[in-house]
Amino acid sequence: MFRSAVAAAALPISSEGINRTHLDEAQAIWEVNKIIGLSYMGDEKEVIRRIAIMEADDEERAKGHDSHPLIGS
Repeated sequence: MFRSAVAAAALPISSEGINRTHLDEAQAIWEVNKIIGLSYMGDEKEVIRRIAIMEADDEERAKGHDSHPLIGS
């Protein structure tokens, strides 16, 4: 789990609207998914980044704004 946390910390926080909270939530979601047996054959950082984008999108929708530009509506 420590290795995953370090990987999440290494992810860039950029103009994609992802902040540290989104990355923390994405990391937690990914860890739960692994515990229940879900897996992904690919780059774990990319999975966490995509979850973080969805978290940012959810936050924007909750505020009544359009969806995240990288995901679409």
